[in-house]
Amino acid sequence: MRAQSYLRLSDLQEYLKKQYDVVFDRLQSYYNLLKEAGITWKKTQKINPAKNEELVKVQKKLGRNYW
Repeated sequence: MRAQSYLRLSDLQEYLKKQYDVVFDRLQSYYNLLKEAGITWKKTQKINPAKNEELVKVQKKLGRNYW
């Protein structure tokens, strides 16, 4: 799995199910496992926040830049 340039949570879930017959009840358990393995990830966003003019204005006003 480490050879991949990116990792989706569903990939990890599928791998653990097939290799070890392990299924966690909570998504946080998968995130904890990734963290312990030293694998970083970024949660995807459904929409590009930079395309939301109102959100961009609010973020600029607050001095934040999340993207």
